[in-house]
Amino acid sequence: MKPHKFFEGFPQIDLDSLAEEMMVLRDRILAGEIDGIPEEKIKSAWEEKDLVQSSITPMGSDYNILLLGYDSLVPLKETLADVLLEACDYYEIDAKKEDYVIMSWLNVTYGRKINALQPPPVQHISTDNYHDHNDGRGAPDFHGYFCVKAEPSTTNYLINRDTPFENINIDGRAVVSETGHPHNVDPWNFDTPRITIAYDICPRENMNHKNALSIW
Repeated sequence: MKPHKFFEGFPQIDLDSLAEEMMVLRDRILAGEIDGIPEEKIKSAWEEKDLVQSSITPMGSDYNILLLGYDSLVPLKETLADVLLEACDYYEIDAKKEDYVIMSWLNVTYGRKINALQPPPVQHISTDNYHDHNDGRGAPDFHGYFCVKAEPSTTNYLINRDTPFENINIDGRAVVSETGHPHNVDPWNFDTPRITIAYDICPRENMNHKNALSIW
């Protein structure tokens, strides 16, 4: 088994403009304007007072942000395709023979200040509350996130489910890691929202979410 390794890329994206677009998308999600998101999830986002990360994160399995027509996200998808090739080469996977697909969603976490559409103040994710994706099977399944506005913050990993590692987040960086290494996010205690775009990338037969599209 190959040692765990993080892979990264830096798509050429105007982060300020993208942040504005993503905040508008967040409001549209909470207003029920995105097809496929169950009404009960939207209602729960408004009522839940013990959220662990972001009021819209639980809706991430119901839509794919890369299918919503944002030209600003085209460089992200292209960069992730290149990073995936690097990761597959490291893990000795023939990427072109795999029917790789990607599922992606928006995360927005608030600190002290909230806007009119924000549900009641959240209790941020516990430092003990690690989670994984796609059943944590490891390569050829990958997960990651792109930091739009996430500085200063840390994403904490348990490498091989037992060794802590702090991944210091950098705005504009896309991170890819094989699954099987649970992670969580430090509390966000700033006036401005923390904005990231998360994604699962894996062979179609392994994808647990609907609405995935080809990475190529």
